[in-house]
Parts: sequence; structure tokens; C-alpha cells
Amino acid sequence: MVVVSGAEKIDDIRKSTLEQLSLLDATIDFLQMNHTMGRNLCVDPYQVEVIRGALTRNIVTCFADVQDEIKAAFEDHIPMTEDWIEVSAYETILQIVCRASNRMFIGLPICRDPDYIKLNIDFTIDVFVFARIINLFPSILKPILGTLFTPRRRALAKMMKFLDQTIRERLHQENVHGKDWPGKPNDLLSWLLDATQGIKERRTIRDLSSRMLSLNLGAIHTTSMTFTTALYALATHPEYAEALRTEVESVIKEEGCTKVAMNKMNQLDSFLKEVQRVSGGVGAFGMRRVARSDFVFSDGTVIPAGSEIAVAALATNTDERNYENASEFRPWRFSDKRKEEGESIRHRLITPSLDFIFFGHGRSAWCV
Repeated sequence: MVVVSGAEKIDDIRKSTLEQLSLLDATIDFLQMNHTMGRNLCVDPYQVEVIRGALTRNIVTCFADVQDEIKAAFEDHIPMTEDWIEVSAYETILQIVCRASNRMFIGLPICRDPDYIKLNIDFTIDVFVFARIINLFPSILKPILGTLFTPRRRALAKMMKFLDQTIRERLHQENVHGKDWPGKPNDLLSWLLDATQGIKERRTIRDLSSRMLSLNLGAIHTTSMTFTTALYALATHPEYAEALRTEVESVIKEEGCTKVAMNKMNQLDSFLKEVQRVSGGVGAFGMRRVARSDFVFSDGTVIPAGSEIAVAALATNTDERNYENASEFRPWRFSDKRKEEGESIRHRLITPSLDFIFFGHGRSAWCV
């Protein structure tokens, strides 16, 4: 792996084309996707475009349902009691995130099925564990390890059982009433079916089930890690809880529980971004890419085809040249900057920048 740093090289990666530097190839290698998740996801990754397109467009439409599921999940897993109770933060957050994600992915009642939730959480954890193990072995042994030792086949078989009847019913309704049939659910499974019109091999229960498993992995892992890290930071710095609570209550009173309200929670956004900056939530490296052809940086440095490139994310996020007192946790660091003229958008958590590596950069912006 070639590790780079500095705004110039990060910007070179940002400006690269998909034919030059590939996030998909890097992700396939990092997660050993051919062996842990299935080859079909690697050779025909159309689900990525569904996420960028249909899912992103429908966030506002599905916001109320997701918020309802989060509320219900909190009531189930962190009930209000008169006495103190012990709650395992990460395990509880995994449950909540899985339910909230699948309210948008597949809807009720499947999103609340304990066995369905366990399947997706276990698969997510197993992929990362077995990817690390498989990466230790030479290429000739990887297919054997993937077939014999990973739980991919068992997980896929279980997912197919959960989705079999639902997929068959939706395909039947589509055949009888057309693509936009009455009562068609507005969820991820429907968007995947929309993207597979006329492509028979994409419309099998096996293939659609494997896509749902893989997208659950993406939703559960990153969101749970981010939420857990933020919760630990708040436990470490309880003095900031009141300010955050006041902002949230004030904005919700004005805008309701909506996506618009989320965009107005400047202190909360700043707190979450500062947590990721200081804690290294993305890990030591970010913006992983594989060079599909020789890649030349603007300073003349040549990266041979087939090489993996990554940005020194933690070093960038804690560089004193980028942040004053970079090692110090300042929760309002970014909300204060956004008060400056012309800076209202630049310092948001989801806004890519050359001095904050979390969601990456360019068309392939993603936190893997």
C-alpha cells in the first residue's frame, strides 16, 4: 500500500477518474468480497448506483418512518425505568441501527424480526473478521477458505428464506399490474427491482438477497461505529450534553422531527465531526483506491497499475497545520467556524474537504 498525505495529493485522488483509481477494487480487496460476500456483487455492483440514486432521493420521503423505527427501537432496548440499568452500548446500537436501516430497506414487519436482525448483524461482523483472516493467505488458497470457512452461504440461505415470499409477491404484482402497481412499497427492495427491469439474472431471489445482505453491512457497520464513538465521547464529556439537548429541543420545536431540522442542528453536527476527527473513527487510513492504470500525481510521482493507495486519514485530521490545538477535543470547533462569513456549509460533517478525511472525496466519496 502507498500512503499519501497533503492537500495536493489528496486533491489529485479526488480529481481522478474511476478508470484511474477505483474505490470498488479497493473495497473488494479490503473485504475480500469475492470470498466473503459473493462474486456477483463485484462484477455487477449496480446496487451502488441504487444507493446514490433512488435511496438518496427518498431520504426525505422515508424520514418519518425511519424516525418512528428509531423511537420504537429505543423504547424496546433502552426502556424508561425508575432504577439504573446496564446497557451494552455497541450491541444496543447495532440493534437500533439495523432496525432503522431496514425500515427503509424492507419495511414492517420484517425489519423488527429478531432473527432477521441477528442475521444481518452477525453477517456484518463475520465479513470483517473473515476478511482479515483471508487477507493473510496467498491468493491460491482464498477461494477454498471462502467456500469452507466463511458463513456466506449459510447467511445467504437464511436471507433467501426471509425474502422469498416478499420478492415473489412483488414480482407477481409487477407482472399483473405493471411497474408502478397500486400499493407498491417505497423501500430499497422496490428500488433494486426497479433497477433490474429487463435483466433476468438480477431478478432472482438469490441475487436480490445477496444485495440486501451487502447493503445491510454498509449501513450497519459505519453508522454503528460512528454513533458508538459519539456516545462514548459524550460520556467522557457530559458537560456538553445540556447544550446539545437544548439545541435539539429548540430546533425540533421549530421544524418538527424532519430532515430540515437535522440540517439546522449545527452544534450536534460539529460535535459529531469533532468526535470523528479526534478519535480516528475512519481508522489510520482512508480514501482507499486501487490504481487501474499507472497514476501520476501532480508532482510527478508515479503509482504503478495494481497498487493500492490510501490517505493518512488520522494524521490529516490531527495535523496542527490544519487545526489549532489539533489534539484537543473542541466540540464547537466546526460550528464556530460556520458562523464566519461564507463558511456556513464548508464545515459540515458530510461536506468533503482536503483537511478532514471521513467520507472521502470525489464521485467515490465514502468512508471505507
